[in-house]
Amino acid sequence: MDFESAEAIHGCRNEIMHKKDLNLQEEEMNSDDDLLEDGQSRQKAEKRRAKKKRQRERKKLEKKKHLEENEQEPEWDVNSAFVANAASHIRPKSRNKLDKKHSANKENEEKVHEDDCTDLMIQRARHLAEQGINSVNDGNYTKAIELFSEAIRLDPKDYRYFGNRSYCYDLLELYPKALVDADVSIQLSADWPKGYFRKGRALKGCNRYAEAEDAFKMVLKLDEECEEALIEIDTCQVLQLMAHGFTQGQSFHLLEEYGSVPAVMEAPISAKVLQENMKLDETGEEELLFLNELSETQSCSLWVGNITDQVTEKQLWDLFKW
Repeated sequence: MDFESAEAIHGCRNEIMHKKDLNLQEEEMNSDDDLLEDGQSRQKAEKRRAKKKRQRERKKLEKKKHLEENEQEPEWDVNSAFVANAASHIRPKSRNKLDKKHSANKENEEKVHEDDCTDLMIQRARHLAEQGINSVNDGNYTKAIELFSEAIRLDPKDYRYFGNRSYCYDLLELYPKALVDADVSIQLSADWPKGYFRKGRALKGCNRYAEAEDAFKMVLKLDEECEEALIEIDTCQVLQLMAHGFTQGQSFHLLEEYGSVPAVMEAPISAKVLQENMKLDETGEEELLFLNELSETQSCSLWVGNITDQVTEKQLWDLFKW
């Protein structure tokens, strides 16, 4: 091969390579254009989808607004008598639920308010009861009754206030009122021993000794260690026998021997004792008449028995207090 032919071949090769480079550049440019066109197409498609979505949402809002307007403003004539009558009998469900919820909340608020008021009244009643107890300790029973009465007005379910007022009535010898309060305290609390004790004291003050004895026995059923109830029972038994004509000493002696009032009354010796007492009463009346006639002319002294150092003041009070 000569030199010119080799040069020609080399030039051809360079031309071919140059054409290939141009072709590759053109292909790359075409591919870039394709990519650019694809991106623009996607953007346009996304814009179209977004626009359609906004249009759909706008239509939904318009439709919803249209429905609400139709509900609020019906197409019929609301001024007609028929429509007005029908509408008066129709209440929206949502409104009913709101009304019920509002009513429930109102009831709860009223209940809470009532509970708060009740607590305040109870606290006030307790404070008044404490003042009443202080008045009792000071011996001012009338003032104590007023305080306990106010406490009962504020809290009429507390049985202790009735029991305390019954105690005050008992000390003032207002036994019927004391009995009423004692009965109320028992009704409010049937297991409260002091209620029955207050009832027994009131009954004894009303000279109903047998009933009083039963009340004090009820105290012992609820409180076996109540010594005051035992003393009251003995006193009621003695008073029952004295009401039948026995003396105090005879009553004590017969009760120690026979144990109860019915047993004493059934004992044969009781009739003899009562007969002797009747004779003594008649003799005593004759002696009293004689002494009254004698006192018009001269003074005299009354002999009451032998007085020794062993007789105590308490024994004398027990002998002559009846």
